[in-house]
Amino acid sequence: GRCGVGIKLKERGGRIVIDKIQRDSAADMDARLVPGDVIAAVGGERAVELARVKEQIQGQAGTSVTIEVARSNLPYPLKVTLTRRSLHIDRTSGSASASRGPSGVFSGMFQ
Repeated sequence: GRCGVGIKLKERGGRIVIDKIQRDSAADMDARLVPGDVIAAVGGERAVELARVKEQIQGQAGTSVTIEVARSNLPYPLKVTLTRRSLHIDRTSGSASASRGPSGVFSGMFQ
């Protein structure tokens, strides 16, 4: 299965933002990331392209990833290191309505 930290991303105004956080995921348990946070960097690499950011966040279960976010009320970026876990998607929580983006990536997926 896919492994990640349990965040759903979207593009807004040319920036990559956290849309939702999956319940009981690594991001949810950690509780520092919140919907609306702008992804600034993943693993030290500037976040520019949505597909690339999704790719970087996913990986082997048990490995960690550092996500840097910008938040309007914070004067500096927040760095959060999370351990990837298996993402069990709850089929009833709207993931069935996931729409296929132009690149064939399901935009409704959690990373």
